[in-house]
Amino acid sequence: LHDYFKFLKFGFGRTSDHASIDIRNKRLTREEGLKLVKQYEGKIPTKYLNEFLEEFELSREEFLQVCDKFTDKSLFKKDENGNLLRDEADNIEKIAYGN
Repeated sequence: LHDYFKFLKFGFGRTSDHASIDIRNKRLTREEGLKLVKQYEGKIPTKYLNEFLEEFELSREEFLQVCDKFTDKSLFKKDENGNLLRDEADNIEKIAYGN
């Protein structure tokens, strides 16, 4: 969950960290790194989320509401009311990648 929270607050997470290192070390091209970031970064870690929710007695909706409070909304796509847009798995999407 730590990496997911980092993504919400700062707009990047572990995938960006690792891809950046691999790009600098010429193990990946920038385009390959961006593809990996778009594919993996910022996804809700469902493998661990249910255990977390049970431990802290939270519903998924309550969890998302707490996350929204700490999300830098200037980095992510929103609807006309300023609410974060979520896909069917409740993941949000950055406005721009690779900046």
